[in-house]
Amino acid sequence: MRSPAVERFDTLDGLRGVAAFSVMIGHFGQVLGSYWPAHMFLAVDVFFVMSGFVIAHSYRERLRGGMSAWTYLSRRLVRLYPLFILGLLLGAGILYYGASRGVIAYRTDDILRSVALNALYIPFLNRAQIYIDIGQIFPADPPAWSLFLEMLASAGFLVLFDLRRKALMLVTALCYLALIGAGFYFGRVNGAAGLDISNGFDSHNFLGGVPRVGFGFTLGILLHALTRDGIGTQRAAAVLRRVPYPSFVLYAALAAMFLFPNTVRGLYPLLALATVAPAIVFIGAQLRTGPGLETDVARFLGWVSYPVYCLHVPILRLVIFARGGVHGSALLVTAFSGSRDARLGRPADALVRRTPARRAVGPPVCRPAPPRPVDRLNEASLLRQLARERQRVEDRAADAASAPNWRSRSRRSPHASCRCPHSPGT
Repeated sequence: MRSPAVERFDTLDGLRGVAAFSVMIGHFGQVLGSYWPAHMFLAVDVFFVMSGFVIAHSYRERLRGGMSAWTYLSRRLVRLYPLFILGLLLGAGILYYGASRGVIAYRTDDILRSVALNALYIPFLNRAQIYIDIGQIFPADPPAWSLFLEMLASAGFLVLFDLRRKALMLVTALCYLALIGAGFYFGRVNGAAGLDISNGFDSHNFLGGVPRVGFGFTLGILLHALTRDGIGTQRAAAVLRRVPYPSFVLYAALAAMFLFPNTVRGLYPLLALATVAPAIVFIGAQLRTGPGLETDVARFLGWVSYPVYCLHVPILRLVIFARGGVHGSALLVTAFSGSRDARLGRPADALVRRTPARRAVGPPVCRPAPPRPVDRLNEASLLRQLARERQRVEDRAADAASAPNWRSRSRRSPHASCRCPHSPGT
């Protein structure tokens, strides 16, 4: 076996990037009210499996050779903490910005208390609501809940690192049974149709994250033990030699696992975690990419995976709060239409006015266009904008009626002073 100091799992780095982008797309889809991967949450479980594999590869022999528990844990903390605290502080500032603008109802003292606890990897139990989520245990940077569980798993590795393969198989099986039990329990609590293993991020279900990380992490350690003992590696290598760009095939397989459309009453996630996910990680660990496109893509995905995972939610919130709380489909509408006062929406308005569907049959009537269906949070601002437009039309009509040279004005086009779909130049 190669030395842990020189061996690099580029394909696992690429898989980590695919999983991170899947989480980001899922969160964006939820907030925008559009499509998101049906089983996006499984990306977190894949993270746990890969973490178990890589930590076992990097630290098992070192701990057996005398590395102290303090040295091991401090290295794990240094690896995770910088981006973790950056996302936490950035998210706290953005959360305060949204609360100060009245976009969300979140108290300043709750923000301060959450940051003080979360900075120590302690969950903040609460009942506060941020859009559709209630009681996020890491409210400033919600994805950080999995980093908290990963630190717990890293501490548990001090007990697991020297177990034999059969003992690891037993522990993994027990964790899987605990995951099934938690799925039944939280399925009833959450009102799901069947099992629900997507837990760990909110105050009411954060205990359900313990069997999730327990199963994923011990499964990763077991996969490393199989790789170390050479069990199944020859067959995996033979499969990889038959396809071009095998790492890209693994990326597509992982994305397909997230996109599977049916939960089968919660059974699919359990089966995928026990079969597809470990197969992808195990085969990816055997794949050594050569110089060229595969290696460049894999290392890029690995390089951006952790920043994308830690920072995408605070950045998304910043955009929403800067837009006055607009989210859902209205975020896309306002992002392109802009503000009338700043004249950012003129080209889009002109394009809409020129479409045949907007033209009425019969005498033209100048009236403001009805507002499009939008999110409730933005409805009040659009109503005020509509009222301003009506007032402008009434002012123009009053000016035209009170002008002294009404005879010369009457010879002009009836639409020369308005900007309706029938006006020249619109």
